[in-house]
Amino acid sequence: MSRRFDVYELIALIRPRPAMYIGDHSLACLRSFLDGCFFLAEEYGIEISEHPSFGGFCDWVAEHFGWYESTAGWCNIIVEECGADQSKALDRFFEVIEEYTRRGDIG
Repeated sequence: MSRRFDVYELIALIRPRPAMYIGDHSLACLRSFLDGCFFLAEEYGIEISEHPSFGGFCDWVAEHFGWYESTAGWCNIIVEECGADQSKALDRFFEVIEEYTRRGDIG
């Protein structure tokens, strides 16, 4: 049986009830959770299926918010744009990721 990890399916699952999956209504918690999922997928040879590439999300977020560069990372950029409010940043993330995925030409 081939296993597959799709970050966008997971995000869609988390969106209606984030506390059930990540504990707090916090973008930093979601980022840590996703980092762990990507690590486990790589570690156990689970195919990562994603379109557009989640790897391109950071650069896209920086451009979307008018940042000069993306070195701060997508999570930090969104949190900063939300006045350091982790809860507001999580809500904004779900809006931004939806916009990113609608643009199928990315990645």
